[in-house]
Amino acid sequence: MQRFLLAVLSLSVAYASELPPSCSKPVYCNSQLLHYVQMSNIYPDSKTFVDLTMRNDENSTLAAFDDLLMVTNNNPTKEQIQTFVNDHFDATSELENWTPPDYRPDPAFLASIKDEKLRQFGKDINDIWPILGRKVKAEVLENPGRFSLIPVDHGFIIPGGRFKELYYWDTYWIIEGLLTSGMKETVKGVIGNLIELLKTIGHIPNGSRWYYQERSQPPLLTAMMALYIRETKDIDFLKENIDALEEELDYWLKTQLITFEANDKVYTLLRYYAPSEGPRPESYYEDYTEAQTFETPERQSQFYIDIKSAAESGWDFSTRWFINDEGNNNGSLRTIRASEIVPVDLNSIFANALQDVANFQVLLQNRRKSAHWAYLAKQWFSTIKEVLWNNDDGIWYDWDLVNKQHRKYFYPSNVAPLWMGVVDQGFIRKNAPKILGWLKASNGLNYPGGIPTSLKRSGEQWDFPNAWPPLVSIVVNSLEALNTNDSIRMAFEIAQNWVRACHTGFSANKQMFEKYDAEIPGRVGGGGEYTVQTGFGWSNGVVLEFLGKYGHKMTSHDSTDDLLTVIPSNTASSKNTGNAKKNLTELNMLIQRLRRYVPLYPVLSLLGACAHAITLVPTCNSSVYCSGELLRRVQLARIFPDSKTFVDLKLQHSENETLIDFAKLMAETNHNPTREQLVNFIDKHFEEGKELEEWRPPDFDPDPPILQEIADPKLRSFAKNIIAIWEKLGRKVQDDVKTHPEQYSFIYVPNGFIVPGGRFKELYYWDSFWMVRGLLISNMTQTAKGMIENLLYLVERYGYIPNGSRAYYLGRSQPPLLAAMVASYFATTGDISWLEKHIGTVEKELKYWLNKKKVTVEVKGSKYMLLRYLADRKGIGPRPESYFEDYSNARILPNEDKREDFYTEIKSAAESGWDFSSRWFVTDSNKVVGNLTDVHATRILPVDLNAIFAGALQLAGNFRNTLKDRREAQKWWSLAKYWRNAIDNVLWDPVEGVWYDYDAQAKSSRKRFYPSCATPLWAGAVEEYNAPKYAARLVKYLLSTGALNFPGGIPASIQNSGEQWDFPNAWPPLQSILIGGLEASGNEEAQQLAKEQAKLWIRSNYIGFSIWQKMFEKYDAEQPGHEGSGGEYIVQDGFGWTNGVILELLQRYGKAMILVENPVDPFPSVSLIL
Repeated sequence: MQRFLLAVLSLSVAYASELPPSCSKPVYCNSQLLHYVQMSNIYPDSKTFVDLTMRNDENSTLAAFDDLLMVTNNNPTKEQIQTFVNDHFDATSELENWTPPDYRPDPAFLASIKDEKLRQFGKDINDIWPILGRKVKAEVLENPGRFSLIPVDHGFIIPGGRFKELYYWDTYWIIEGLLTSGMKETVKGVIGNLIELLKTIGHIPNGSRWYYQERSQPPLLTAMMALYIRETKDIDFLKENIDALEEELDYWLKTQLITFEANDKVYTLLRYYAPSEGPRPESYYEDYTEAQTFETPERQSQFYIDIKSAAESGWDFSTRWFINDEGNNNGSLRTIRASEIVPVDLNSIFANALQDVANFQVLLQNRRKSAHWAYLAKQWFSTIKEVLWNNDDGIWYDWDLVNKQHRKYFYPSNVAPLWMGVVDQGFIRKNAPKILGWLKASNGLNYPGGIPTSLKRSGEQWDFPNAWPPLVSIVVNSLEALNTNDSIRMAFEIAQNWVRACHTGFSANKQMFEKYDAEIPGRVGGGGEYTVQTGFGWSNGVVLEFLGKYGHKMTSHDSTDDLLTVIPSNTASSKNTGNAKKNLTELNMLIQRLRRYVPLYPVLSLLGACAHAITLVPTCNSSVYCSGELLRRVQLARIFPDSKTFVDLKLQHSENETLIDFAKLMAETNHNPTREQLVNFIDKHFEEGKELEEWRPPDFDPDPPILQEIADPKLRSFAKNIIAIWEKLGRKVQDDVKTHPEQYSFIYVPNGFIVPGGRFKELYYWDSFWMVRGLLISNMTQTAKGMIENLLYLVERYGYIPNGSRAYYLGRSQPPLLAAMVASYFATTGDISWLEKHIGTVEKELKYWLNKKKVTVEVKGSKYMLLRYLADRKGIGPRPESYFEDYSNARILPNEDKREDFYTEIKSAAESGWDFSSRWFVTDSNKVVGNLTDVHATRILPVDLNAIFAGALQLAGNFRNTLKDRREAQKWWSLAKYWRNAIDNVLWDPVEGVWYDYDAQAKSSRKRFYPSCATPLWAGAVEEYNAPKYAARLVKYLLSTGALNFPGGIPASIQNSGEQWDFPNAWPPLQSILIGGLEASGNEEAQQLAKEQAKLWIRSNYIGFSIWQKMFEKYDAEQPGHEGSGGEYIVQDGFGWTNGVILELLQRYGKAMILVENPVDPFPSVSLIL
C-alpha cells in the first residue's frame, strides 16, 4: 500500500532528456533512420514504415543508414531514402490467415433472432470472424528482433484495415461478439495473448507493436476475463492468470495515479499519462509537424506526452482532451492536455477491475487478497462519486486538473460509472430521473445514425458527427443499469437504431466500418489522421452483442411489433444473486447462475453475492436497526424518549418476517399507522435485548497492591470503592447472540468486558483505553487482556474497530488507541508471544486509518498528509441510535442532499468521541458557537487524532523491534517521523505556542482552546528532545486562556454552546491527556501544573463520590463533584473511563498526596507532601 499512501504525482512538464524513448527498438522508435524516413513522407500513412520488417538485424540496419548519412552529408534525397528502405525492409506480412477452430457458420444465437433480415445480417457478421482471423508466423517467433510486431502464441481477431495487429481495448467488444458466436476457445486464446503481452512488456500496450510499448489503453483485461469466466466457468484458467490480472492493476496504480485537490479536498484517481520522448512513431510526421508550432523544446515535449496520453485513451483525438486558455474545449491539437484531465470512463473501468479481481479472489478462496482489492474498489467508488459526479446537473463529468472544475460537455463516457457498475443501487434509484433528464436535455441521443462522440464538430474523429460502436454499447448498457421503464425502453431503441444503421451500411457496402455518421444511418464516419477502416472487429462485436440481447424482439424496420414491452435484462439475475449469497462455498453452482445475458457491469459483477464477505469497511445493512421505513416510523413516533432504546431491542422473529409483518401493517393502515399501532407492533415483534449477562471478572481483587501505594487513608478507601465498581460493570455476551446474530443489533465478542455504564451497555472503543489502564492498575491483567482481544477480534472481522459493539455503529470508528492499549498490556506483562500473535492485527488497524481517513494539505508551499474523522458515506440517513435528534436537526436544511451531508458530518463528529462540541462547528459568520447543522468535522484535521496516530505508528515500530524485525520496525518508525513532522508543520502555532486543529478547507488554524491541544505531548508525537521546549510554550498558552482556573477540572472548551463536549463539562479522558502530557514532557513548570490539575480532579471526583456514591461520565468544571450536563441524553453513571482515570492519577500521585480538612469548606482539599 505504500505506493498508495505517498503517490503524489507532479503536473510539471517532463523534459525530453528525462523521458524514455517510445520503445526499446531504435529503428522503430528513436533513431535518425526513423526521423529521416518519416519526415521524407515517402508513405502517405506514417504507420506503414514502422510496420515493415527488417531484412537484417537492427544494428546492421542502423549502421547502414549511418553510412548513407555520411555519404550524403546528412542530407539524403527522398529517392535515396526510398531506395534504402526498399533495400533494408520488407513489406511481407508477419501474420498468416487463421480460421478459428471453434468458428461455426450457424451459431446458436441466430435461432433467437426473430427478424429474417437481421438473422441473415447476424450470420453475415459471424462470417467475418474467419476473414479477420490471424496468427503470428513462425519466422517472427524465431527472429523477433527484426520485427516491430510483438509475437504472441495464439490466433486472434484483428480490428481490420490498417490495424492488422492485436489492439487492447478493441478486444473487449470483439470478445463480446465472439462469445455471442459461441467461440469460447478463441476468446481464451485472445485473453492469453494479452496476458502474454503483459508479461513481456510489464503492462498491456496499446497494440502488439513495439512502438506502442510506452502507452497502454483502457484497462479492460479484467472485464474480458469476467466475460469469459461467466460464459465458460473455466476456473482453472482464472487461477493460472489471477497474478497477471493483479500485475496489470499494479501497473496502473504505479504509473497513472494522480493526487489532486477538488472541492477543497484531496483525492487520488487515474489519468492517462504516457511520458516518452518524441512523436508517436506510427504518426511521426503528423506529430512532429504539429510540434513545430510550439516555441520551446519543453512545450514540444509536453505536446508529445499529451498526444500519446490521448492516444492511450483510445479517443485519438477529441475535443474531450482540449483545454484552451479560457479553460474550455474549443481549440485544436495544439490545445491537447489529456494528461491534465481525470476521465470518468478510465476510473470507472479501473474501479470495476478492482472489484472484479476481489471477486475472483473470493472464487479462488483467497479471502485476504480479496479484501485488499475490495477495499481499493470501495475507495475508488467513493472518489468517483465525490469528484466526478455533478449533483446539480445529475451526471458525471471529467475533471479538469488545470482549472479545478468539471468539464461540462456531452460525451458518452459521462455514463461510464453505470456501465461499469461503480455506483450503488440506492444512488441509482435516487438519481435515475436526473441522469435521464440530463441525457434527454443534451440532445445527444436524438440522432438516427447512432450516438455521436460529442456535440462539437471539430474535424477530429472522436467528435461529432462520428458515432463509435463501443460508445453506443456503453450508453445502452448504462441505460439498462438505470433500470427504469423509460431507460429500458431507451436502451432498446438505441440498440435497435444502431443495428438498423449498421445493417443499412452493410447492405450498401457489404462491409462493416470502424465508425459511422450519427446524422445519416449507415454512412461511414470521417475525420482524423487516416481514412475510415473496414473490417471491423468492435463494430461486429457490438452488433452481435445487441442481436444476442434483443434479437428476439428487434426488427429491421418499424412495425407494430416494435411496441413490445422491454424486460430489464437483469431481472432474472437478482434471484440468482440472492441464492448465491446462501451458497458462497458452492462455487460451481454460483458460476452456473451467471447467465450469458446478465450484464457484466453491476458493481459486484461476477460474484455479486460476495459483497459482504469481501468488503473491508462495511456499514450496517440491517433494514431494522440501521435503515428502512420501520426504523423511521418508530423513531419519529418518539415511542421511546431515548432513540437508542429501540435499536437495542431484540427481534422475536427473523428480520424478513418482521419486515413482512410491518409491510402488512403499512398496507392495512394506508401507510399511516398510529402511534398506538406502532407500539403494539413493537410489543409483538421485539423484546428487551438481554444480550449480556452479568460477569464477575475472575481476576477481580478487592485489595490490589495499588492501594498500599496511596498514602492518605481516605483516598485509599476512595480508590478501594472505585476498584469495587469493576465487578459491577462486568458483562459477557450471551451465547444466543453468537447463535442468532441476525436477531440482535449487538455484535458478538468472545471475552467478558467492562461496560462504561448507564445507557452504554456495550463495548466502546476509546472508552476501553482508560478502562484497560485502570484494570491494569487494579492488577486485573486477564480482564484487560480479554478486552483488548475483543477489539482485536473486531479488527479481524471488520478491518477496523467500530465506535461500539452494535451493528448501527458500523461505518465509523473512534480514536485509534488500540496500539496504546497493547503497549500498556505488554509493558505490564512482558508477554512477548502474545505480542507476536497480535502485531499483524494492530498493523491492520493502522492501515485502515491510513487508507481511509488521510487527506493531503498544502501549507507554506509544502504538502503534508494527516488524518481526519470521516464516517463511511454509504451509511445514509440519521444515526440509528439518535435518529429522532438527527432527523429533527436536519429539517432546517433546504434539501435532501444537504441533509445527507449533515448526517455524514454528524457521524464523523461522533467518530471523534467528542459528540458534540463547538470544536466541529464551522459557521457562515465564523462565530464559534453555532448549532449542530454547523458541524463540519470532515474538513478539520484534529490535533488529538493525528497525535494519537503518530504515537501508534511509533509503537508499531517499537513492537516490531521488540520482535527482532528491524526492517518492518524501520518502516513504521519512518512513517511516525513523517507524521510528527506533519503535525509540527501544520498543527503547531509557533507564535502562540500551542497545537491547533487545522481547517483543510479554509486552510487555517482553528485558534480556540481545547484540552486536546496537549495530546502531542501525551501521545509522544513530538521528538523527545524537543518535548520540554514545546511544554514550556504550552504552559504559557494554557495559563493565558483561563481554562485552568476552574475548581472542578479542565473544561472541554471555554465556549458554552449547550453541547456536552463544551463548557462547563469536564471529561475524564481530557484530564488524563492534559495532565499526562504535561507530566511526560520533562519540563518542570509543566509537571508542576500537571500536579495542580491532578489535585483538582481527584478532589472533584472524591466530592462527587462522597455525596452520591457514584462516578459520572463527566463533571461540572465550575462545581466540584457535580455531574455535567448538555447533549442528547442525561448524564450517565458507572463509569468506566472515569474510574480508570482516577486510578491512573492516584497511582501517579497518591504516594505524595493527602486530604486536608478545611473548616470553611465541608469537603477537604488535596495537598502534596513535600
